[in-house]
Amino acid sequence: MAEDPLASAPATDKTASPEETVSPRTQTVYWTPNGKVYHTTPDCSSLAKSKTILEGSAEESGKSRACRKCG
Repeated sequence: MAEDPLASAPATDKTASPEETVSPRTQTVYWTPNGKVYHTTPDCSSLAKSKTILEGSAEESGKSRACRKCG
């Protein structure tokens, strides 16, 4: 029976380094059709009264910057 090389592998640190963090251009963001910014959380207080909230990548949003409150 062959030994599983992963079974004896040392534990690794699961925290992301700056190079591994998700960029706003690839993470899911939220925006409104007439808004000027995208949001990193759907629970942002700036979206509270919005009836239409879209989601996708920051690039898909067409917005040039993130909300100052959430991201």
